[in-house]
Formats: sequence, C-alpha cells, structure tokens
Amino acid sequence: MMKHLFVLLLLSLVVSACEEPLAPPETIQGLKPIYASQQVGDVISMPARPFDELGSILAIGSYVLLVEQDKGIHVIDNSDPNSPVTIAYLQLAGARQLTSDGDFVYASLGTDLYVLDIADWQTVTIVSILEDVIDADVGTLSPPLDYSGYFECVDLSMGNVVGWRSDVLNSPECRRF
Repeated sequence: MMKHLFVLLLLSLVVSACEEPLAPPETIQGLKPIYASQQVGDVISMPARPFDELGSILAIGSYVLLVEQDKGIHVIDNSDPNSPVTIAYLQLAGARQLTSDGDFVYASLGTDLYVLDIADWQTVTIVSILEDVIDADVGTLSPPLDYSGYFECVDLSMGNVVGWRSDVLNSPECRRF
C-alpha cells in the first residue's frame, strides 16, 4: 500500500511539472530601451552641470573625467586637489568607459569606440569611430541585472541604448526571470 502511495505521489509531481511554457501576454508592464537621441558622432561641449549617475573615473594630468553613465563626461580641473572645479560637461550619449593616451580620450559607446581630441575642453572633437569593436554583452543590451520580468528586445539599428524606462509592452519577446 505504501509503495502504491509513493508511486502515485511521484507520478503526480511529474505530471504537474510538465506544464506548457506560458505564452507572452499581449500587454504587460515592462522595460523599454531608451536610444540615444543624439546623432552618431555628436559631442557637445557644455557648461558644467550637477552630477547625476556617475560611472567610470579617469585622471589625465591635472584633470579628472567622470562619466555620467550613458549621457556624457564631466571635466574637473584638479590642479588644486583641495578645491577641484568642474569646468565643462561633454554631452556624449551612450558614454560608459574611458581611457586616455596623451591628447586623446577613448570612450566606449555601446559596441563602438570613440576617439576624442581633448586638446581644448571647450571644443572637443571626435577624431574617429571604431565601429563594432566592443562585445555587445558589455553594453546595455539587456536591462539592469537586478531586473526580473519582460522587456522590449534591443534593436541595434535604432542606435546606442542609453538606459531603460518602464512602459506598457505589446507582445514582448524578451524576458529575464
């Protein structure tokens, strides 16, 4: 009798575990990618502005560069470490990581690497763009790691993803649980 009860219990567990995967709902709250509104290649030197969501930091001589995650770069004159002064903001949608070599800064934007001439902070220019040299997994091709739920799949033809926003999704195909 006990043996039959055990087999019956085991069989019911196996049957209950064989459910069909859920089809994505027609509409559901989730995350949508925010694509850079700037044209590719735009870098705009602007007056200093307050810090928001900071990312990587780079020291170049007496200057410190702070990445405003996915939006741009703060330029700080640190010639007097007791009294640093923010002197400029470089609007560069999608900026994530920085490194430098002399008068050039290399900035990662999605899967591209931008080479910036920083000889003059008020007129920073893009020297070149190396396209598709950064592994796509390094960029923002999926929502934040702590997110669980549906999201709109990234369409790289629409440009660099600079963030994510909550919105109602129609028949989403991507999810993380």
